[in-house]
Amino acid sequence: MKKVVLISRKSGQTDSFMTAVNLAAEKGDFGFEVKLALHPKHIEVIEEFNPEFAIISPEMIVWPAEVEKYLKEKNIPYITAKGSHYGTRQVAKIFELVK
Repeated sequence: MKKVVLISRKSGQTDSFMTAVNLAAEKGDFGFEVKLALHPKHIEVIEEFNPEFAIISPEMIVWPAEVEKYLKEKNIPYITAKGSHYGTRQVAKIFELVK
């Protein structure tokens, strides 16, 4: 199972998206272990979880350079989720881009 970290900030939209991720995982057809890392403590979570891939939420629009720099230094591949997919909880569309 691939370990994926979702980097976001605390918001209702993030809570809603994580609910959709958890529902997909409960169905058993979701091949990812997902951990939520909330800004500004996202680095602590990433260090502990040691993910193989990262998804940056559109909620991080203010801090993308900081987050991308850190992920590049750690050699963690990443994508930034499209706002329309994130906001409408299209988990499958976002996670199909995880490599």
